[in-house]
Amino acid sequence: GPFIQPILLASRRSCHGEGNWYTQPGDHHFHFSLTSGRDSLSGSRDAADAQLGLMAVVAPRSARGQALPETLSFAGTSMPGVRISTIKKAEDNNAVIVRCYETEGRDVAGRIRLFEPVRAAKLCDIIEDEKRSIDLASIRVGHFAIETYKLLMRGPNTSERRTGRLHPNRSKSSRRA
Repeated sequence: GPFIQPILLASRRSCHGEGNWYTQPGDHHFHFSLTSGRDSLSGSRDAADAQLGLMAVVAPRSARGQALPETLSFAGTSMPGVRISTIKKAEDNNAVIVRCYETEGRDVAGRIRLFEPVRAAKLCDIIEDEKRSIDLASIRVGHFAIETYKLLMRGPNTSERRTGRLHPNRSKSSRRA
């Protein structure tokens, strides 16, 4: 019957017409996954999950007394076709950068949720230059677009503290005083 034989493809010669041959010493490793789904989009999400799997960290001590419960999600989105690819510290200040991309070829609208309230959010370009202020509860991501957001978080000593669930990032007009 039919079988699948994974093959690691490698260039053995320089791209230059008269280039040298590469010996490529050492071990070469790769992995792959087989998946099925209702459509190619769900299959591509499964494939991306297999390639970008979570890295588990085992802590030797319990998280008792910590600010975040062990079951709290750090970030999420209400848009199924949008993947959060990066959460990092901004290059020029203490803001948080969240980068996401749309995977299904559709313009979508929704929200990004974080574990802690956001004081202000700005849409940025990929090199973190600010474009305009935005509301994370109502964002738009274009088809196959990559979007970058700069977030200024509320400090730990404010009246709006974590509640043990993803914070909906209420707009400024709906925040409690």
